[in-house]
Amino acid sequence: MAENSIKLTKLNSEIISLLRVTACIGVFCVHFGIAVGLEGSIRVITDFGARGVQLFFIISGFLAFNSVVKSGLNGAIEYYFKRAIRILPLYYLMIFYYFVVHVFYLKDMQPDKFGFGWLRYWGLANCWAPRGEGLWYNLGATWSIFVFVSFYVLVPIAKRYIRNFRAAVLLEIGLFFFSYIWSIFKFDFLECVNNFPYFGLGIIIWFALRENKELFLSILLNLGILFNLVQSGNMAITYSMIFSLLFLNGLLLNKKCSYENKLLNFLDKYSYTIYLVHPLILGLAAYLKNTSNFNDILIIIISFIVTLLLSIVVYNFVEYPIQKVLKKRLINHIKEYN
Repeated sequence: MAENSIKLTKLNSEIISLLRVTACIGVFCVHFGIAVGLEGSIRVITDFGARGVQLFFIISGFLAFNSVVKSGLNGAIEYYFKRAIRILPLYYLMIFYYFVVHVFYLKDMQPDKFGFGWLRYWGLANCWAPRGEGLWYNLGATWSIFVFVSFYVLVPIAKRYIRNFRAAVLLEIGLFFFSYIWSIFKFDFLECVNNFPYFGLGIIIWFALRENKELFLSILLNLGILFNLVQSGNMAITYSMIFSLLFLNGLLLNKKCSYENKLLNFLDKYSYTIYLVHPLILGLAAYLKNTSNFNDILIIIISFIVTLLLSIVVYNFVEYPIQKVLKKRLINHIKEYN
């Protein structure tokens, strides 16, 4: 159904790749700063990289609504399989690695006071269940994967009922309200609730482009940014609206783009792998910090290059082959029933 998707131009795709790579590098930088104990102004810069997760969520909200083209049960099932094949193989590979290392080698896993144990990670339940302590809190920086999966499960349902720009705005108001309630009472479960508003911004952008309400959305975002700054509100919300404004304006660029940025596309191809693999390299970064005379900039460059090389190996020899096999079997199986 053509009306259920927006045809993205080559330049649109380049903008999305640029923002996705930027978000990925931001996440890498914030974890690098923590791992090596950076201080001063450079730590302020690397800590800002934590906002990259919000940018990922906004982009994913937009792309998710643009990906669910077919309606009905078959369309939802096909969408679920495609998302699962893209996300879960590498995620479970990393969880298996952490399981072996921490259970059989380091033997440093303390009892989970809530009793969930490894079910948190094998069952993708850590953003729904109360957060544990230590490694039960956020093993391998995987917390966002639970949020992604929770959102993707709801996308076909949301698209069935959220059918226009006005409904998307009302949805966003509701999401911000629930997020605000959660922040007031400091609930330590259903943590995905705090992050759903970022996906909602991506959904609003999608409807704004489809219904030619880009100017109206730009005005709303600018007013929201101004109001939040005047009221000294939550900076995470302020930055998310700034990112949304940049994303919207980037998608509005209609210039013909015959130039293909090969480096950008290359990094974007491995961005998800880098996202999950990079914690493995942080030990190397800390080691270089403590044993070498390298400055922080050189260490972060070396660490990123090593992360990229590892990601290339993991993607091409493990992740992609598994995806290829699953896609061939599962998607073809679904098509037999369409």
